[in-house]
Amino acid sequence: MQECQVCHNAFHGERCPYCGTPAAGAGWSTATPPAYPQRSSGGSVGWIFAGILALVLVAAAIAYGVAVVGQDDEQVAGDEATVTVVTETASPPPTAEVPTAAAPPSSASTATVTETTRTVTATEDGTEVVTELPSGSWLVVLESLEKSEHTPAYASQRAGQLSGGYGTVVVDSSTIPGLRPGYWAVSVVGFGSQEAARAACRDMGYDLGGDCYERQVG
Repeated sequence: MQECQVCHNAFHGERCPYCGTPAAGAGWSTATPPAYPQRSSGGSVGWIFAGILALVLVAAAIAYGVAVVGQDDEQVAGDEATVTVVTETASPPPTAEVPTAAAPPSSASTATVTETTRTVTATEDGTEVVTELPSGSWLVVLESLEKSEHTPAYASQRAGQLSGGYGTVVVDSSTIPGLRPGYWAVSVVGFGSQEAARAACRDMGYDLGGDCYERQVG
């Protein structure tokens, strides 16, 4: 048995089967080898398998890391894809309800002045006064002026001041049945009923029976 002085493996033959060194080469010894631990082919094979296993583990670790990173990227992408942006639209403030003002009462529905035949006479100063009205018709008196103290012109002036939206006239009470004689009556004439005459007083803002009172033509 010979010992290879290069790899220190014992063998028989002309060449070391482990490292290929010729047996006739320099450095060979046929003496009994010292008691060194012998290397076997099994040990080399084990190292080879260990190296391969290490490479496999490294490759597996790399593959796992790549897979984990890919899953994280997919998770992030999924999270970003599922983000819902909620846009809030400002609602206008609720519209306040404005109460509708009630329409003012129409005086025409209660105080209707009927077109009646009346006689108008001009006085000495040229003022026109009513001297005749249809029997049964109604009128309202706003002011009574004694003839002995006031002229027809003054009575006509007062009629314009007291109209209250109605067409006022000067009535000669001495010529109209149902009125007390001797006055210039500032009046609104032509009502068809007592209620219509009273409604006219209220519409003009006068106190019924005081500043404004109704009379029927006899």
